[in-house]
Amino acid sequence: MHPFTIYVVWHPLFADGKAYAELIYQTYSRNFKEPFNRSLGIPVYYRSIGASGSEDEMPKSIDPNVADHTGIVVLIDDSMVIHRDEWRDYLEELAGMDQEHDHLRVFPVAISKNAISVNTSLSRKNFIRVFDKEKQEQKARFINISLAHEFCRLLHGFGRASDNKPASLPRLKLFLSHSKADGVEITKLLKYWLQEFTGLQSFFDATDIPPGESFGKVI
Repeated sequence: MHPFTIYVVWHPLFADGKAYAELIYQTYSRNFKEPFNRSLGIPVYYRSIGASGSEDEMPKSIDPNVADHTGIVVLIDDSMVIHRDEWRDYLEELAGMDQEHDHLRVFPVAISKNAISVNTSLSRKNFIRVFDKEKQEQKARFINISLAHEFCRLLHGFGRASDNKPASLPRLKLFLSHSKADGVEITKLLKYWLQEFTGLQSFFDATDIPPGESFGKVI
């Protein structure tokens, strides 16, 4: 059993779906454009067309018990929304697994504004809203950053909002270490970027330790 497995689901008529899936594959499994570089080696599987290769056939079901942790990324564009009746059972199955298994999470990605209406069960989840970004480069980076944060939370075993335990849903926190001589300004820029473009919290002693407090105790 592998410790972590990723699945990427998209409608076969979604033109950029394969490109996004390959981006996720290259980030978490291996970069096939640079095969000799080190890679994370996390298994990434695609779910778009049927096992026979037909676009009219639903993708193969996902087994929730083949890995210690499973992340399912659902790329939802207008094609999936238009064909939501055909995809209803498949999406309901994914939503059901998300509710039944603590080690599995479904991460819906809203490629279009209409994505929220694709399925009643999935619509209860918070989507990664890619449609807010204008450029393709921004969309790709936003997906990667958002998924990296959520995958880490899943692997750390953080709970769900539905568990009614607010303390069990912390965001990941980065400790920003810097040189006192010339690293403060660079660290400030990094802290701003983290706040604006990621879901991460950060700790920076220059701004997060109140005056008069002990460095050691606060850290």
